[in-house]
Amino acid sequence: MVIEDKKVTSTLVGSGYVFKSREEAFKLSEEVPAGPTCQAWIKVAMEHGLHIVAGINEREGQALYNSSVVIGPEGYIGTFRKVHLCYTFAFFDRLLVLNRSS
Repeated sequence: MVIEDKKVTSTLVGSGYVFKSREEAFKLSEEVPAGPTCQAWIKVAMEHGLHIVAGINEREGQALYNSSVVIGPEGYIGTFRKVHLCYTFAFFDRLLVLNRSS
């Protein structure tokens, strides 16, 4: 299948890639697909018949993920959570795991 009307963004396009702390990363994160950025992308994709693949700072509960969302003309399709995280996210993830076990 060839998708002609597609847009692909960079990693963490909405929040940026550098955070001073986990708290800052958490504040700039959002739930997928319910958050405002995904909802805006869904609206654009539906209005213009586009497929969008976009990097986002995803939050699920207290966990943070460096994710990409896939959105199509009919709405949200899915999320890909990156396995090999940048240093910042890997560091925050380790802190989160340590905090959960204590």
